[in-house]
Amino acid sequence: MKKYWRFLSLATILVVVLTAIVGSSIASAQTVCSPATPISVPFSKDGAGTFCWQTTTLCDHINSWNITNTLSINGTEYKNQFVFSSSIPPLNGVYTITYESTYFGGHFEIAGPCSGGSATATSTRTPTTMITFHPPTRTYTPTTGPSATRTRTPTRGPSATRTPTRTFTPIIPTITRSRTPTATSALIDVVISPTQGVLPLSINYNHTGNPADFARCTWTFSDSTIEEWVDVCNGGTHVYTNLAPGTYTLALSYTLKSGFSQVASKQFTILAGPTATQPGGVCSPVTANIAAPFVFDRFNGDDVIGTHCWKTNDIGAALNSFNNNLVSVNGVNLTNMWVAPAGMPAQIDGYWYITQVCQVFSCHLELFDD
Repeated sequence: MKKYWRFLSLATILVVVLTAIVGSSIASAQTVCSPATPISVPFSKDGAGTFCWQTTTLCDHINSWNITNTLSINGTEYKNQFVFSSSIPPLNGVYTITYESTYFGGHFEIAGPCSGGSATATSTRTPTTMITFHPPTRTYTPTTGPSATRTRTPTRGPSATRTPTRTFTPIIPTITRSRTPTATSALIDVVISPTQGVLPLSINYNHTGNPADFARCTWTFSDSTIEEWVDVCNGGTHVYTNLAPGTYTLALSYTLKSGFSQVASKQFTILAGPTATQPGGVCSPVTANIAAPFVFDRFNGDDVIGTHCWKTNDIGAALNSFNNNLVSVNGVNLTNMWVAPAGMPAQIDGYWYITQVCQVFSCHLELFDD
């Protein structure tokens, strides 16, 4: 009887362990796609389809737009977002990516500086080493016949005369190195206006260095980081119009290719701030009335940083946006998506009110023409 109960206990334990293993496998299969195809970075994909990729690095950041179903990494959703790779944890040392989109305009990319891609100084070397040897001069004067007389110089013996002639003409190698010097320092100037008060908040920054000498330039805004590889290094202006009341800290960091680093920081307080969308989904004040076709981005010469309120009764063939912090239409969140008129919310008083919040220079919003 004891053997029977002992066998029953072992069987029960085995069933529990197997159930845990199978359950774990099912949960894993639900979150991470398989089998995964290895990819090299930087990487980009456009179009529709279902794919499963795997990589050991996500470079500096990932970005995606117009993906209808999912863009997940190790089971976490990052669809239609610009995300810095430092905030995405690896799973067992790798990143497994699921891409599913039914729309041909879907896009995903792994971009920015990747590991191992540092710049190196170039050098031109023109070494020339020539050593010329002249062997000893030996003279033989044979004559023919039995009584031939043979003269050899030098001869062996105590009175031997040996006269070798050797000439060495060494040429010292010449090495010419060509290196582009880099700056050693830069003076950072940051002006925040207003330091105490209400929005909009304008941050102007500049430096005295050559932008070509910079390796990395970073905004650190309170507990979040905004990185721009060209615009921040060239100086410029950031405008914030949708900050909640509170105290914020801004740090601007420059790192030169020479290794020199410098940081400037300021602290400021916002006493009150407006909301991007008013009750009922209508934003105000209206920046401008627009109609398709319409394009709003930096390459069109627009000042994209900040909060904008657009009003239109002509949405055209579609609304498309990417790299925005927020895009809402009559209060419905449509951030970084391609949306046809059939997917739009109902008009309010015959209009669509489009709220756009942008904090990076690559924001884009567009109305396609019919």
